[in-house]
Amino acid sequence: MRTNVKKIYNLLSKIQEAEKAELKAKFALEKIQKNLEQLDAELGILIAQNPSKMVENTSTPVTPSSSF
Repeated sequence: MRTNVKKIYNLLSKIQEAEKAELKAKFALEKIQKNLEQLDAELGILIAQNPSKMVENTSTPVTPSSSF
């Protein structure tokens, strides 16, 4: 009986640790998402302020090298 109680206690402890880790991971992901949104907004401002500095190279297609 006591070994079952210990097993249950250990399982509950592991569940609590996993829940804490999950909350930490969610918080970290939310923080990363907010940072990405802020960087995206800042990039949009920079592009709007300096459109001539944005270089787009679409005229030169990329072809694989055939030097076998």
